Amino acid sequence: MSSIKQQVNNAITALGRETDKAKNVDHKFKALVAKDQDNREIRKRRTFMTPDQFHGSDIDQIKQKAASLVSANRKEGGQPLRTTIISTDWKEETVWEWVDTSKTAKRWRTTQRVTAQVAAKTGDGVRLVTVAIAKDKQSNGQWGSLYGNLHQYSDPMLEENVHKAGP
Repeated sequence: MSSIKQQVNNAITALGRETDKAKNVDHKFKALVAKDQDNREIRKRRTFMTPDQFHGSDIDQIKQKAASLVSANRKEGGQPLRTTIISTDWKEETVWEWVDTSKTAKRWRTTQRVTAQVAAKTGDGVRLVTVAIAKDKQSNGQWGSLYGNLHQYSDPMLEENVHKAGP
């Protein structure tokens, strides 16, 4: 938004701040910013968590891992309030891939993954964070430790919606 604001400011300067065209551009931009804020508030009120879809025996471990990833992330994370697993089951993928960037060796990798949602209290309110959780099959046939990462974006939501069912 700041780059758009800067471009509008540049246009107003180029038009001459006191001209009718510049004042019109400034008025329209301020109206768009106000509408954007209204839309953001509406979206926040309409954001709810997806209830648990996963019913595997390891659901508690997955939830703990997702919550720990969110609480450990300084940029997008925060204090977890509620965690749900929105995948119905593990999705498994087997790939033939390079072991490292030098491309000197390849390996078979089998990974299982699920997706979680974590509502977390942050410095600017409550955010709904989507988390990818995975585990790799080890050479002995056992599954390794859970690992994961936060998706790039999170959505603001009202704290009162954390434990409510969506529409």
